[in-house]
Amino acid sequence: MKKIKLRAWEKELKTMVYKKELCGHVEYDTNPVDAVNIILNYDDHGYCYMLHTGEKDDYNKEIYEKDILKCRDWAGNEYITTVRFESGAFIVDVSGCDYDEAPIGWALNGDITECEIIGNEYENPELSDNHDRS
Repeated sequence: MKKIKLRAWEKELKTMVYKKELCGHVEYDTNPVDAVNIILNYDDHGYCYMLHTGEKDDYNKEIYEKDILKCRDWAGNEYITTVRFESGAFIVDVSGCDYDEAPIGWALNGDITECEIIGNEYENPELSDNHDRS
């Protein structure tokens, strides 16, 4: 079974929390059942949770939900896109390619030839067009 990896934005301290760091009552590098229960059934304890996509950028950096990517497609078009989790899949806007949006694994192995994480919606809001950050 694949291990679910999470990170979280600590709202009050405005900092990103990774791996086995303890945040209040929540341990992030945990088994999948605990992770899902934490996200779905408990108070957020002041955190915004983000799931790991299972993918890495060109610099071997792990890609998480709400990461902002600088991408280049097969035709050489460069654009900025944000990773979203919708309807059970991680989605990226690939409007510079043949489709408006695509699952991230498919996009990275198909239309996107270069990909670099340049930030995330919380630490770099100026890079994102999504202003719905709680």
